[in-house]
Amino acid sequence: MRSSSVRPPRGFTLIELLVAIGVMALIAILSWRGLDGMVRAQEQTRQRADEMLVLQAALGQWATDLDALMPIANTTPLDWDGQVLRLTRRSSAVPDEGPVVVAWTRRNNAQGVGQWLRWQSPPVRTRGAWQQAWQQAAQWARTPGDAERRYEVTLMPLDSWQLFYYRGGAWSNPLSS
Repeated sequence: MRSSSVRPPRGFTLIELLVAIGVMALIAILSWRGLDGMVRAQEQTRQRADEMLVLQAALGQWATDLDALMPIANTTPLDWDGQVLRLTRRSSAVPDEGPVVVAWTRRNNAQGVGQWLRWQSPPVRTRGAWQQAWQQAAQWARTPGDAERRYEVTLMPLDSWQLFYYRGGAWSNPLSS
């Protein structure tokens, strides 16, 4: 005699299996999109961190140049003409080989993108060598030749820049009197 209360064990129906597979596929797609978003965010963060390191290095060099400013008798230690900032600074070489002329400018590259550039002369030992390096820095900022370009370093993209001097207890335009 068969008992009607005992039912043979049943498996999942085809509909139940298809619904479960569909749910798992949806979870997999959402997970993939989440992982892809995390990878893109990580790449952007790494790129921004690299840009910040370049900016920090450029500003560190700027500060070092200004801190090492070296006045020489009967010369101009710092000059801004609206296009190029030229300054005379102590050499960082050991042993000290003499002062160097450093120039900073913004110039467009071949693609028309503005670049912040730094140029440094070899050490100068005489006033005549200083004067030649000072003129060479001005020439480099306007129309550089191959001789001037070998001493330049491209620092970073730069749209524009303005300089102000702090003198007499206030910030002022260096081109005004």
